[in-house]
Amino acid sequence: MRSAARVGLCLLFLVGCGDDVNSNTGGSGGAAGSGGSGGRTDGPAGGSGGSAGMDGPGMSCTGLGASCSSAAECCSGACDLQQRVCVIGRCSGTGSPCTVNSDCCNLNCSGGSCSATACQQNGSACTGNAQCCSGNCANSMCAAINPGGCTTLGNACTASSSCCSLNCQNNVCSRASSCGSEGDVCYRNGDCCAGVCNIASGATAGLCASPSTPGVGGCGVDGQACVDSSQCCSRECVPTIYGAFACQVAAGCRVEGDVCRMDSDCCSGRLPNPFPGACELDMTLTPPIGRCRQPPGNICQGTPEGNVCGGAPGGDGGQSARQDCCDCIPPKFNCCKPDLAGVLRCFGGSTQPCPTGYTGVPPCCIAAGGQCRFSAECCNGEPCVPDSNGVLRCGTMCVASGGVCTSTSDCCGGLTCTIPPGSPTGICGGAPPPPDGGVGDGAAGDGPPPPPDAPMCVLAGQMCSPTQACCAPLVCTGLSTGLACQPGQVCSCVIP
Repeated sequence: MRSAARVGLCLLFLVGCGDDVNSNTGGSGGAAGSGGSGGRTDGPAGGSGGSAGMDGPGMSCTGLGASCSSAAECCSGACDLQQRVCVIGRCSGTGSPCTVNSDCCNLNCSGGSCSATACQQNGSACTGNAQCCSGNCANSMCAAINPGGCTTLGNACTASSSCCSLNCQNNVCSRASSCGSEGDVCYRNGDCCAGVCNIASGATAGLCASPSTPGVGGCGVDGQACVDSSQCCSRECVPTIYGAFACQVAAGCRVEGDVCRMDSDCCSGRLPNPFPGACELDMTLTPPIGRCRQPPGNICQGTPEGNVCGGAPGGDGGQSARQDCCDCIPPKFNCCKPDLAGVLRCFGGSTQPCPTGYTGVPPCCIAAGGQCRFSAECCNGEPCVPDSNGVLRCGTMCVASGGVCTSTSDCCGGLTCTIPPGSPTGICGGAPPPPDGGVGDGAAGDGPPPPPDAPMCVLAGQMCSPTQACCAPLVCTGLSTGLACQPGQVCSCVIP
Protein backbone atom coordinates (compact mmCIF):
# COMPACT_ATOMS: atom_id res chain seq x y z
CA MET A 1 0.00 0.00 0.00
CA ARG A 2 1.13 3.57 -0.49
CA SER A 3 2.77 5.38 2.37
CA ALA A 4 0.87 8.46 3.52
CA ALA A 5 3.33 11.35 3.47
CA ARG A 6 2.77 14.54 5.40
CA VAL A 7 0.76 16.91 3.26
CA GLY A 8 -0.33 20.52 2.93
CA LEU A 9 -3.91 21.73 2.97
CA CYS A 10 -5.29 21.82 -0.57
CA LEU A 11 -7.89 19.97 -2.58
CA LEU A 12 -8.45 18.83 -6.15
CA PHE A 13 -5.82 18.77 -8.88
CA LEU A 14 -3.97 21.43 -10.78
CA VAL A 15 -4.38 22.15 -14.45
CA GLY A 16 -1.24 23.97 -15.49
CA CYS A 17 -1.28 27.25 -17.34
CA GLY A 18 0.96 27.50 -20.35
CA ASP A 19 1.28 28.64 -23.96
CA ASP A 20 -0.27 27.62 -27.28
CA VAL A 21 1.26 24.15 -27.28
CA ASN A 22 -0.26 21.61 -24.92
CA SER A 23 1.64 18.79 -23.26
CA ASN A 24 1.68 15.02 -23.42
CA THR A 25 4.64 14.00 -21.36
CA GLY A 26 6.18 10.59 -21.37
CA GLY A 27 5.88 8.55 -18.20
CA SER A 28 7.87 6.39 -15.88
CA GLY A 29 7.17 2.72 -16.17
CA GLY A 30 5.62 0.65 -13.45
CA ALA A 31 7.55 -2.15 -11.84
CA ALA A 32 7.67 -5.50 -13.55
CA GLY A 33 4.95 -7.91 -12.58
CA SER A 34 2.11 -10.08 -13.77
CA GLY A 35 -1.63 -9.66 -13.67
CA GLY A 36 -3.32 -10.80 -10.51
CA SER A 37 -6.10 -13.36 -10.45
CA GLY A 38 -8.99 -11.87 -12.35
CA GLY A 39 -6.67 -9.20 -13.76
CA ARG A 40 -4.93 -8.52 -17.04
CA THR A 41 -1.77 -10.41 -17.89
CA ASP A 42 -0.34 -8.11 -20.53
CA GLY A 43 3.19 -8.47 -19.23
CA PRO A 44 5.61 -6.32 -17.30
CA ALA A 45 5.97 -2.62 -17.76
CA GLY A 46 8.99 -1.18 -19.43
CA GLY A 47 11.68 0.59 -17.45
CA SER A 48 11.72 4.19 -16.51
CA GLY A 49 11.07 6.64 -19.30
CA GLY A 50 11.85 10.36 -19.35
CA SER A 51 9.89 13.27 -20.68
CA ALA A 52 9.18 13.08 -24.36
CA GLY A 53 8.16 15.26 -27.28
CA MET A 54 4.71 14.92 -28.75
CA ASP A 55 3.75 12.68 -31.64
CA GLY A 56 0.12 13.69 -32.11
CA PRO A 57 -1.22 15.44 -35.24
CA GLY A 58 0.82 18.53 -36.06
CA MET A 59 2.84 18.29 -32.84
CA SER A 60 6.48 19.28 -32.51
CA CYS A 61 7.61 20.48 -29.12
CA THR A 62 10.13 19.99 -26.33
CA GLY A 63 9.55 17.76 -23.30
CA LEU A 64 9.69 18.68 -19.60
CA GLY A 65 13.18 19.47 -18.30
CA ALA A 66 14.62 20.18 -21.75
CA SER A 67 16.28 23.52 -22.52
CA CYS A 68 14.14 26.33 -23.93
CA SER A 69 14.24 30.04 -24.67
CA SER A 70 10.50 30.65 -24.99
CA ALA A 71 7.23 29.05 -23.86
CA ALA A 72 6.25 28.24 -27.46
CA GLU A 73 9.04 25.63 -27.66
CA CYS A 74 7.66 23.55 -24.77
CA CYS A 75 4.98 20.86 -24.92
CA SER A 76 3.78 22.11 -21.53
CA GLY A 77 3.58 25.66 -22.87
CA ALA A 78 5.78 26.99 -20.07
CA CYS A 79 9.50 27.84 -20.06
CA ASP A 80 11.19 28.76 -16.77
CA LEU A 81 12.95 31.94 -17.88
CA GLN A 82 15.45 31.70 -15.01
CA GLN A 83 16.39 28.03 -15.39
CA ARG A 84 15.75 28.05 -19.18
CA VAL A 85 14.03 24.65 -19.05
CA CYS A 86 10.48 23.47 -19.93
CA VAL A 87 8.29 23.18 -16.85
CA ILE A 88 4.64 22.75 -15.86
CA GLY A 89 3.13 26.24 -15.89
CA ARG A 90 1.42 28.03 -13.03
CA CYS A 91 1.06 31.68 -12.05
CA SER A 92 3.93 33.33 -10.18
CA GLY A 93 4.33 35.92 -7.44
CA THR A 94 5.88 39.37 -7.23
CA GLY A 95 9.24 39.74 -8.97
CA SER A 96 9.03 36.54 -11.00
CA PRO A 97 9.88 36.71 -14.72
CA CYS A 98 6.83 36.95 -17.00
CA THR A 99 5.83 37.59 -20.59
CA VAL A 100 2.04 38.06 -20.30
CA ASN A 101 -0.34 38.95 -17.46
CA SER A 102 -1.52 35.36 -16.93
CA ASP A 103 2.03 34.41 -15.87
CA CYS A 104 1.34 36.44 -12.71
CA CYS A 105 -1.13 35.52 -10.00
CA ASN A 106 -2.21 39.18 -9.79
CA LEU A 107 -2.56 39.48 -13.60
CA ASN A 108 -0.01 42.29 -13.80
CA CYS A 109 3.16 41.60 -15.80
CA SER A 110 5.14 44.85 -16.02
CA GLY A 111 8.59 45.24 -17.59
CA GLY A 112 9.16 41.49 -17.76
CA SER A 113 8.41 40.73 -14.10
CA CYS A 114 5.29 40.27 -11.98
CA SER A 115 4.34 43.58 -10.36
CA ALA A 116 3.66 44.04 -6.66
CA THR A 117 0.44 45.90 -7.50
CA ALA A 118 -2.78 44.46 -8.85
CA CYS A 119 -4.10 44.83 -12.38
CA GLN A 120 -6.50 47.71 -13.04
CA GLN A 121 -10.21 46.85 -12.89
CA ASN A 122 -12.79 47.82 -15.50
CA GLY A 123 -13.50 51.56 -15.39
CA SER A 124 -10.00 52.50 -14.19
CA ALA A 125 -7.75 54.85 -16.15
CA CYS A 126 -5.11 53.17 -18.32
CA THR A 127 -2.51 53.86 -20.97
CA GLY A 128 -2.11 50.33 -22.30
CA ASN A 129 -3.84 46.92 -22.46
CA ALA A 130 -1.35 45.25 -20.13
CA GLN A 131 -2.41 47.43 -17.19
CA CYS A 132 -5.99 46.10 -17.27
CA CYS A 133 -7.32 42.90 -15.67
CA SER A 134 -9.35 42.45 -18.85
CA GLY A 135 -6.33 43.08 -21.10
CA ASN A 136 -8.41 45.74 -22.84
CA CYS A 137 -7.66 49.48 -22.56
CA ALA A 138 -10.20 51.39 -24.68
CA ASN A 139 -10.27 55.20 -24.83
CA SER A 140 -7.86 55.38 -21.86
CA MET A 141 -10.18 53.29 -19.67
CA CYS A 142 -10.02 49.60 -18.76
CA ALA A 143 -13.05 47.97 -20.38
CA ALA A 144 -14.66 44.54 -20.35
CA ILE A 145 -13.29 42.23 -23.01
CA ASN A 146 -16.71 40.59 -23.28
CA PRO A 147 -19.34 43.33 -22.93
CA GLY A 148 -22.53 41.91 -21.48
CA GLY A 149 -20.82 38.62 -20.57
CA CYS A 150 -19.60 37.22 -17.26
CA THR A 151 -17.07 39.23 -15.24
CA THR A 152 -13.47 38.17 -15.85
CA LEU A 153 -10.68 37.58 -13.31
CA GLY A 154 -9.49 40.48 -11.19
CA ASN A 155 -12.55 42.65 -11.77
CA ALA A 156 -15.06 43.84 -9.16
CA CYS A 157 -18.04 41.65 -8.21
CA THR A 158 -20.75 41.36 -5.60
CA ALA A 159 -21.83 37.75 -6.24
CA SER A 160 -20.04 34.64 -7.45
CA SER A 161 -22.72 34.02 -10.07
CA SER A 162 -21.54 37.10 -11.99
CA CYS A 163 -17.96 35.82 -12.35
CA CYS A 164 -16.82 33.54 -15.17
CA SER A 165 -15.03 31.60 -12.43
CA LEU A 166 -18.19 31.49 -10.25
CA ASN A 167 -15.94 32.69 -7.42
CA CYS A 168 -16.28 36.21 -5.94
CA GLN A 169 -13.77 36.62 -3.10
CA ASN A 170 -13.46 39.95 -1.25
CA ASN A 171 -15.51 41.58 -4.04
CA VAL A 172 -13.05 40.45 -6.72
CA CYS A 173 -13.59 37.69 -9.30
CA SER A 174 -11.06 35.03 -8.36
CA ARG A 175 -9.80 31.76 -9.80
CA ALA A 176 -11.85 28.60 -9.40
CA SER A 177 -8.84 26.41 -10.19
CA SER A 178 -5.41 27.00 -11.68
CA CYS A 179 -6.81 27.13 -15.24
CA GLY A 180 -9.30 29.54 -16.76
CA SER A 181 -12.97 28.63 -17.05
CA GLU A 182 -14.93 29.12 -20.26
CA GLY A 183 -15.53 32.82 -20.93
CA ASP A 184 -12.68 34.03 -18.69
CA VAL A 185 -9.76 36.21 -19.81
CA CYS A 186 -6.73 34.48 -21.33
CA TYR A 187 -3.55 35.25 -23.24
CA ARG A 188 -2.75 31.83 -24.74
CA ASN A 189 -4.34 28.42 -25.13
CA GLY A 190 -2.63 26.96 -22.08
CA ASP A 191 -4.31 29.49 -19.78
CA CYS A 192 -7.65 27.73 -20.30
CA CYS A 193 -9.01 24.48 -18.87
CA ALA A 194 -10.17 23.35 -22.32
CA GLY A 195 -6.91 24.45 -23.97
CA VAL A 196 -8.49 27.06 -26.27
CA CYS A 197 -8.01 30.86 -26.00
CA ASN A 198 -9.81 32.85 -28.71
CA ILE A 199 -8.00 36.16 -29.26
CA ALA A 200 -9.46 38.61 -31.77
CA SER A 201 -7.16 39.95 -34.46
CA GLY A 202 -5.13 42.85 -33.08
CA ALA A 203 -6.18 42.19 -29.47
CA THR A 204 -3.83 41.44 -26.56
CA ALA A 205 -6.13 39.15 -24.58
CA GLY A 206 -8.96 36.78 -25.44
CA LEU A 207 -11.57 34.51 -23.90
CA CYS A 208 -11.34 30.85 -22.88
CA ALA A 209 -13.44 28.56 -25.06
CA SER A 210 -13.89 24.86 -25.86
CA PRO A 211 -12.79 22.98 -28.99
CA SER A 212 -15.43 22.94 -31.71
CA THR A 213 -16.57 19.30 -31.65
CA PRO A 214 -20.28 19.21 -32.61
CA GLY A 215 -22.14 16.39 -30.90
CA VAL A 216 -19.26 15.66 -28.50
CA GLY A 217 -18.81 17.25 -25.09
CA GLY A 218 -21.38 19.57 -23.58
CA CYS A 219 -20.00 19.01 -20.07
CA GLY A 220 -17.45 20.86 -17.93
CA VAL A 221 -13.86 19.71 -18.47
CA ASP A 222 -11.32 19.21 -15.68
CA GLY A 223 -10.84 22.46 -13.74
CA GLN A 224 -13.93 24.20 -15.15
CA ALA A 225 -15.88 26.17 -12.53
CA CYS A 226 -19.10 24.40 -11.54
CA VAL A 227 -22.10 24.58 -9.24
CA ASP A 228 -23.06 20.91 -9.12
CA SER A 229 -21.74 17.58 -10.34
CA SER A 230 -24.19 17.26 -13.24
CA GLN A 231 -22.25 20.02 -15.05
CA CYS A 232 -18.97 18.06 -15.12
CA CYS A 233 -17.71 15.39 -17.50
CA SER A 234 -16.44 13.51 -14.44
CA ARG A 235 -19.79 14.05 -12.63
CA GLU A 236 -17.79 15.38 -9.65
CA CYS A 237 -17.85 19.09 -8.69
CA VAL A 238 -15.43 19.46 -5.79
CA PRO A 239 -14.07 22.24 -3.53
CA THR A 240 -10.72 23.80 -4.43
CA ILE A 241 -8.06 25.71 -2.52
CA TYR A 242 -9.39 28.89 -4.16
CA GLY A 243 -12.62 28.80 -2.17
CA ALA A 244 -14.61 27.71 -5.20
CA PHE A 245 -15.84 24.53 -6.87
CA ALA A 246 -14.42 22.97 -10.04
CA CYS A 247 -14.82 19.78 -12.04
CA GLN A 248 -12.67 16.95 -10.66
CA VAL A 249 -10.18 15.19 -12.90
CA ALA A 250 -10.74 11.44 -13.23
CA ALA A 251 -7.51 9.46 -12.87
CA GLY A 252 -6.06 7.35 -15.68
CA CYS A 253 -7.64 7.49 -19.13
CA ARG A 254 -9.76 10.53 -19.94
CA VAL A 255 -13.54 10.16 -19.70
CA GLU A 256 -16.17 11.03 -22.31
CA GLY A 257 -16.31 14.77 -22.97
CA ASP A 258 -12.89 15.52 -21.50
CA VAL A 259 -10.17 17.28 -23.48
CA CYS A 260 -7.80 15.10 -25.52
CA ARG A 261 -5.21 15.30 -28.27
CA MET A 262 -5.13 11.73 -29.55
CA ASP A 263 -7.36 8.65 -29.43
CA SER A 264 -5.23 6.86 -26.82
CA ASP A 265 -5.84 9.69 -24.31
CA CYS A 266 -9.47 8.57 -24.03
CA CYS A 267 -10.93 5.58 -22.19
CA SER A 268 -12.90 4.83 -25.36
CA GLY A 269 -9.63 4.86 -27.32
CA ARG A 270 -8.13 2.09 -25.21
CA LEU A 271 -10.66 -0.62 -26.01
CA PRO A 272 -9.42 -4.06 -27.15
CA ASN A 273 -10.98 -3.19 -30.52
CA PRO A 274 -10.03 0.51 -30.81
CA PHE A 275 -11.84 2.77 -33.24
CA PRO A 276 -10.57 5.88 -35.05
CA GLY A 277 -11.95 9.16 -33.79
CA ALA A 278 -12.16 8.32 -30.07
CA CYS A 279 -10.71 11.81 -29.67
CA GLU A 280 -12.87 14.10 -31.82
CA LEU A 281 -10.37 16.77 -32.88
CA ASP A 282 -10.99 20.39 -33.80
CA MET A 283 -8.65 20.61 -36.79
CA THR A 284 -8.99 24.40 -36.96
CA LEU A 285 -6.74 24.67 -33.88
CA THR A 286 -2.93 24.53 -33.98
CA PRO A 287 -2.06 22.04 -32.68
CA PRO A 288 -5.42 20.21 -32.96
CA ILE A 289 -7.22 19.52 -29.68
CA GLY A 290 -10.54 17.79 -29.11
CA ARG A 291 -12.83 15.91 -26.74
CA CYS A 292 -13.30 12.22 -25.96
CA ARG A 293 -16.39 10.60 -27.47
CA GLN A 294 -18.50 7.53 -26.81
CA PRO A 295 -17.67 4.55 -29.07
CA PRO A 296 -20.23 3.34 -31.65
CA GLY A 297 -22.57 0.53 -30.66
CA ASN A 298 -20.81 -2.06 -32.81
CA ILE A 299 -17.61 -1.49 -30.76
CA CYS A 300 -19.11 -1.30 -27.27
CA GLN A 301 -22.81 -1.71 -26.55
CA GLY A 302 -22.86 0.46 -23.45
CA THR A 303 -20.27 2.43 -21.48
CA PRO A 304 -16.61 1.44 -22.01
CA GLU A 305 -14.24 0.62 -19.18
CA GLY A 306 -13.03 3.79 -17.47
CA ASN A 307 -15.85 6.08 -18.62
CA VAL A 308 -18.30 7.72 -16.23
CA CYS A 309 -21.48 5.75 -15.55
CA GLY A 310 -24.70 5.99 -13.57
CA GLY A 311 -24.35 3.23 -10.99
CA ALA A 312 -27.20 1.15 -9.65
CA PRO A 313 -30.72 2.53 -10.26
CA GLY A 314 -31.55 4.98 -7.49
CA GLY A 315 -28.00 4.91 -6.16
CA ASP A 316 -26.24 7.40 -8.43
CA GLY A 317 -27.30 10.58 -6.69
CA GLY A 318 -29.33 11.66 -9.69
CA GLN A 319 -26.42 11.64 -12.11
CA SER A 320 -27.47 11.48 -15.75
CA ALA A 321 -25.14 8.79 -17.06
CA ARG A 322 -25.66 5.37 -18.65
CA GLN A 323 -25.90 2.38 -16.35
CA ASP A 324 -24.73 -0.35 -18.75
CA CYS A 325 -21.00 -1.07 -18.51
CA CYS A 326 -19.60 -2.98 -21.50
CA ASP A 327 -18.36 -6.53 -20.81
CA CYS A 328 -19.95 -6.61 -17.35
CA ILE A 329 -21.82 -9.71 -16.23
CA PRO A 330 -25.49 -8.60 -15.93
CA PRO A 331 -26.83 -6.58 -14.29
CA LYS A 332 -24.33 -4.27 -15.95
CA PHE A 333 -24.70 -1.45 -13.47
CA ASN A 334 -22.87 -3.65 -10.92
CA CYS A 335 -19.54 -2.72 -12.56
CA CYS A 336 -20.25 1.00 -12.13
CA LYS A 337 -18.46 1.93 -8.91
CA PRO A 338 -16.60 4.91 -7.39
CA ASP A 339 -12.91 5.26 -8.18
CA LEU A 340 -10.44 6.46 -5.53
CA ALA A 341 -11.69 10.06 -5.83
CA GLY A 342 -15.36 9.06 -5.80
CA VAL A 343 -15.99 9.33 -9.56
CA LEU A 344 -18.48 6.65 -10.70
CA ARG A 345 -16.78 4.71 -13.52
CA CYS A 346 -17.12 1.40 -15.33
CA PHE A 347 -14.63 -1.14 -13.94
CA GLY A 348 -13.21 -3.88 -16.16
CA GLY A 349 -12.37 -7.44 -15.11
CA SER A 350 -15.92 -8.77 -14.69
CA THR A 351 -15.65 -12.56 -14.37
CA GLN A 352 -17.53 -15.23 -12.41
CA PRO A 353 -15.09 -14.93 -9.46
CA CYS A 354 -15.26 -11.11 -9.72
CA PRO A 355 -18.76 -10.31 -11.08
CA THR A 356 -18.61 -6.57 -10.31
CA GLY A 357 -15.19 -6.21 -11.95
CA TYR A 358 -11.97 -5.14 -10.31
CA THR A 359 -12.24 -4.13 -6.67
CA GLY A 360 -8.64 -3.08 -5.94
CA VAL A 361 -8.30 -6.05 -3.58
CA PRO A 362 -6.79 -9.47 -4.54
CA PRO A 363 -7.80 -11.57 -6.33
CA CYS A 364 -10.04 -9.03 -8.14
CA CYS A 365 -7.38 -6.49 -9.07
CA ILE A 366 -4.53 -5.84 -11.51
CA ALA A 367 -1.05 -6.57 -10.19
CA ALA A 368 1.97 -4.33 -10.72
CA GLY A 369 2.95 -4.13 -14.39
CA GLY A 370 -0.48 -5.06 -15.74
CA GLN A 371 -2.34 -2.72 -18.09
CA CYS A 372 -5.03 -0.64 -16.42
CA ARG A 373 -7.49 2.18 -17.12
CA PHE A 374 -7.34 3.92 -13.72
CA SER A 375 -5.79 3.38 -10.30
CA ALA A 376 -8.83 1.89 -8.51
CA GLU A 377 -8.44 -1.22 -10.70
CA CYS A 378 -4.89 -1.81 -9.39
CA CYS A 379 -4.19 -3.97 -6.36
CA ASN A 380 -4.30 -1.90 -3.16
CA GLY A 381 -5.15 1.23 -5.16
CA GLU A 382 -1.63 1.69 -6.50
CA PRO A 383 -1.31 4.33 -9.25
CA CYS A 384 -2.16 3.59 -12.88
CA VAL A 385 0.42 5.65 -14.78
CA PRO A 386 2.01 5.55 -18.25
CA ASP A 387 5.17 3.58 -18.95
CA SER A 388 7.89 4.77 -21.34
CA ASN A 389 5.63 3.88 -24.29
CA GLY A 390 2.61 5.74 -22.91
CA VAL A 391 0.78 2.52 -21.90
CA LEU A 392 -1.08 2.82 -18.59
CA ARG A 393 0.18 0.21 -16.12
CA CYS A 394 -0.23 -0.43 -12.40
CA GLY A 395 2.74 0.71 -10.34
CA THR A 396 4.01 -0.39 -6.95
CA MET A 397 3.91 2.82 -4.93
CA CYS A 398 2.63 6.37 -4.99
CA VAL A 399 4.26 8.81 -7.42
CA ALA A 400 6.90 11.01 -5.78
CA SER A 401 7.56 14.68 -6.50
CA GLY A 402 8.65 15.15 -10.11
CA GLY A 403 7.06 11.89 -11.28
CA VAL A 404 4.43 11.50 -14.00
CA CYS A 405 0.79 11.36 -12.89
CA THR A 406 -2.71 11.34 -14.37
CA SER A 407 -4.40 12.93 -11.33
CA THR A 408 -3.61 13.93 -7.75
CA SER A 409 -4.74 10.48 -6.57
CA ASP A 410 -1.59 9.01 -8.20
CA CYS A 411 0.73 11.24 -6.15
CA CYS A 412 2.10 10.59 -2.68
CA GLY A 413 0.12 12.18 0.11
CA GLY A 414 -0.07 15.97 -0.08
CA LEU A 415 1.44 16.29 -3.56
CA THR A 416 -0.75 17.61 -6.36
CA CYS A 417 -0.74 16.60 -10.02
CA THR A 418 -0.23 19.63 -12.26
CA ILE A 419 -1.64 18.80 -15.72
CA PRO A 420 -1.30 21.03 -18.80
CA PRO A 421 -4.74 21.53 -20.42
CA GLY A 422 -5.46 18.79 -22.93
CA SER A 423 -2.69 16.51 -21.68
CA PRO A 424 -3.34 13.00 -20.36
CA THR A 425 -0.47 13.37 -17.87
CA GLY A 426 1.14 15.89 -15.55
CA ILE A 427 3.80 16.08 -12.85
CA CYS A 428 3.45 15.49 -9.08
CA GLY A 429 4.62 18.45 -7.04
CA GLY A 430 3.95 20.66 -4.05
CA ALA A 431 0.98 22.87 -3.41
CA PRO A 432 0.51 25.94 -5.63
CA PRO A 433 1.16 29.49 -4.41
CA PRO A 434 -1.42 30.65 -1.83
CA PRO A 435 -4.58 31.85 -3.59
CA ASP A 436 -4.84 35.63 -3.77
CA GLY A 437 -8.12 36.17 -5.56
CA GLY A 438 -6.24 37.37 -8.62
CA VAL A 439 -5.08 40.56 -6.89
CA GLY A 440 -1.98 39.55 -4.87
CA ASP A 441 -1.75 42.85 -2.98
CA GLY A 442 -1.85 41.71 0.63
CA ALA A 443 -5.62 41.31 0.67
CA ALA A 444 -7.32 38.64 2.73
CA GLY A 445 -6.31 35.22 1.46
CA ASP A 446 -2.68 36.20 0.85
CA GLY A 447 0.05 34.88 3.07
CA PRO A 448 2.85 32.33 3.38
CA PRO A 449 2.28 28.58 3.35
CA PRO A 450 1.79 26.85 6.71
CA PRO A 451 4.95 26.09 8.72
CA PRO A 452 6.57 22.62 8.32
CA ASP A 453 5.09 21.40 11.61
CA ALA A 454 1.51 22.42 10.76
CA PRO A 455 -1.19 19.71 10.93
CA MET A 456 -1.26 17.70 7.70
CA CYS A 457 -3.96 15.84 5.78
CA VAL A 458 -4.47 13.73 2.65
CA LEU A 459 -6.02 14.94 -0.62
CA ALA A 460 -8.88 13.68 -2.81
CA GLY A 461 -8.27 10.18 -4.16
CA GLN A 462 -5.13 9.61 -2.10
CA MET A 463 -4.70 6.75 0.33
CA CYS A 464 -5.74 7.29 3.94
CA SER A 465 -6.22 5.29 7.12
CA PRO A 466 -7.89 5.65 10.52
CA THR A 467 -4.68 7.36 11.66
CA GLN A 468 -4.00 9.40 8.49
CA ALA A 469 -6.78 11.96 8.13
CA CYS A 470 -8.25 13.42 4.92
CA CYS A 471 -8.47 17.16 4.28
CA ALA A 472 -11.97 18.44 5.09
CA PRO A 473 -14.59 17.89 3.77
CA LEU A 474 -13.20 14.62 2.41
CA VAL A 475 -13.87 11.35 4.24
CA CYS A 476 -11.67 8.26 4.48
CA THR A 477 -13.63 5.43 2.84
CA GLY A 478 -12.91 1.72 2.41
CA LEU A 479 -12.15 0.85 -1.22
CA SER A 480 -14.14 -2.39 -1.17
CA THR A 481 -16.93 -1.36 1.24
CA GLY A 482 -17.72 2.30 0.48
CA LEU A 483 -18.04 2.77 4.26
CA ALA A 484 -15.90 4.49 6.87
CA CYS A 485 -12.35 3.14 6.79
CA GLN A 486 -11.51 0.44 9.29
CA PRO A 487 -8.03 -0.71 10.44
CA GLY A 488 -6.42 -3.04 7.87
CA GLN A 489 -8.56 -1.86 4.94
CA VAL A 490 -7.38 -0.17 1.74
CA CYS A 491 -8.96 3.29 1.90
CA SER A 492 -8.97 6.59 -0.01
CA CYS A 493 -10.23 10.15 0.54
CA VAL A 494 -13.50 10.92 -1.24
CA ILE A 495 -16.12 13.68 -1.29
CA PRO A 496 -18.96 12.69 1.08
